[in-house]
Amino acid sequence: MAHTDEAAFNAVIVHALGTIEAAAQSEVLWAPDVFYTPESVTTDGWRPVQIAWQTLVPGIDLIECNLHGRKRVTATLKDFAQAHPETS
Repeated sequence: MAHTDEAAFNAVIVHALGTIEAAAQSEVLWAPDVFYTPESVTTDGWRPVQIAWQTLVPGIDLIECNLHGRKRVTATLKDFAQAHPETS
């Protein structure tokens, strides 16, 4: 990857997911005219992956996994408690 900016990184992720999709389409598991188009996908909350899914599958519902959602809430509560010691 020549650049390390967010746009270049997102392009790499989109390309990787597209390559995986192309490989899946080449398998004889499905007829060539049937395309796998998920309605939703569970992600870890990492923005480049979410952007890639939204680029490749417009209208997809992104669902954050339970573990990563809980980690984010815990971190937020910890930050709040540190910023407001009088309420702890």
